[in-house]
Amino acid sequence: MIRHLAIVLLLFATTTHAAAEPTPLADADVSLDDLHTGGERTFYLRAYMTTTTGTNDTQITRVVPKEAGTFSLTTKKTDDAIVFQTSMKLTIMGEMTVEQTMTCTPSTLMPPTAIEAKMSRGNRTQQATITISDGVAAATLPDGEKSKMEGFPPANSVTFQGLLSLLEILPREADQAWTVAAVGEMVQMTYVEPAGNQELILITCVGEETLKLADKELKCTRFELKTGAKNRDITAWVSDEGLQQLLFGTDMRMTAQPMEPITEDGQDALIDVILKAVEAAE
Repeated sequence: MIRHLAIVLLLFATTTHAAAEPTPLADADVSLDDLHTGGERTFYLRAYMTTTTGTNDTQITRVVPKEAGTFSLTTKKTDDAIVFQTSMKLTIMGEMTVEQTMTCTPSTLMPPTAIEAKMSRGNRTQQATITISDGVAAATLPDGEKSKMEGFPPANSVTFQGLLSLLEILPREADQAWTVAAVGEMVQMTYVEPAGNQELILITCVGEETLKLADKELKCTRFELKTGAKNRDITAWVSDEGLQQLLFGTDMRMTAQPMEPITEDGQDALIDVILKAVEAAE
């Protein structure tokens, strides 16, 4: 009798605590009416430069944080389209600004229908445009050359801007998960696709977590995006006010408010986390 009861309890526990099957992101229970459309938001960027020195037996890995610039996002919604306007100002390798206007279909994955991009560096400015219809992108490149790309964007994909926006409105119950075929890179017209044994990119709601950012503690929900590719995962912290922090692998950190200062010996609050992730990936 006791053994039978134990088996029943074990089955009940397994059933009630099992993680839900992932839902296609395109079918996520969200309303685009909840998108953050309250004007321009500026995020702060910090890069983490990794160096390894020494012999094979005594290697030393060092991570150095450097201020990298800012990323601004404005989202506008109409009945016919969602428009993302972004501006990324990089300062880490010489000053460069990349501006982009992306017009998207107002469906859950917000696939783009038109992209206008401008890159400025010093006295040089380059522009490019893309119009997309039925999986074919017609591009006008900076030198005026025209070309066509089939299969752009990838089917069942989401742009970087679309991902940021969806993370802010996805349900926040722990263990909920969603899948998507590819995720766009920041202000680049390229996509990260699953690697290794993964067939799809997996987005999981980890649950509530307190985020310490500079001198503040923020009640957030943590999401993890797993790609199966080395150093291409994303971790996000979202509060009721919106996205608060994003980690791109071990290379880049993006926050909604200024970060804690880098100390004189080249340290910040995430150095230990980044260093452990780098060593685990080696």
